[in-house]
Amino acid sequence: MARQKHYAGWNVLRMRVTAEVTQFVDDDFVLGLAVDDRVCGLVPASESSIEALEKVEIEQGTGETCSICLEELIGGAAAARMPCMHLFDQNCIVNWLHRNNFCPLCRFKLPARE
Repeated sequence: MARQKHYAGWNVLRMRVTAEVTQFVDDDFVLGLAVDDRVCGLVPASESSIEALEKVEIEQGTGETCSICLEELIGGAAAARMPCMHLFDQNCIVNWLHRNNFCPLCRFKLPARE
């Protein structure tokens, strides 16, 4: 940056930065295979909030895609809409919410399982 013409004549402050990671993350968590999700900060959504999701039948030719499985939502398929209005394949979002209490797109939080 200091060598760019735009910054000619500016004083350059050189610094060395050292970062230390102090939180332990095991290999299973990195691979998404955490044995106890609560230890890793993942909390399942409450059953009542999962059951309260709006059920939607996909219309033919909408071209929408489930952001979890990345498959196109075909006409007549069962889908579910989160309170944040994001739409997912019903099986995908239910499985997701059994492990996490937030929307996979915008992080909208549903009530957590006690």
